Amino acid sequence: MRLLAVDPGASSGWALFAERTLVRAGVARPVARFEGVRDIAIEIPQYYPDQKKDVPIQDLISLALIAGRWLGAHPDAAVRAYFPKDWKAQTPKAIGNQRTLGELSEAECAVIEYPRDAKGRTDVLDAIGIGLVHLGRLRRGLV
Repeated sequence: MRLLAVDPGASSGWALFAERTLVRAGVARPVARFEGVRDIAIEIPQYYPDQKKDVPIQDLISLALIAGRWLGAHPDAAVRAYFPKDWKAQTPKAIGNQRTLGELSEAECAVIEYPRDAKGRTDVLDAIGIGLVHLGRLRRGLV
């Protein structure tokens, strides 16, 4: 199995797994195409009407369009879409990133292509986290 996990955005985090092992991860602006992808685990935006911070609907629509572009780049792959609450629950980013890295082997950590900016680093770690939850290596909330 070759799984592509994606955290879509203007800089999309992506993680490529062979069987259950992370083999490559990085950031694409906004989409990349990979050969041999059989499955995609991708975060899709969700509107939360009760949230304290108001997210413009247009931003969610833009994210959905980018997610669609990822799926269009891999038309033969089976898709599993995750709302943020489905894979990370309410876990703060710093804790989620720590848990994600804690699940990886040294060899897996070595294949991560980190961008220079902090936001991009979080994007790639989110994509890895989505993949780890999808594969059952971590549970919802990244535990």
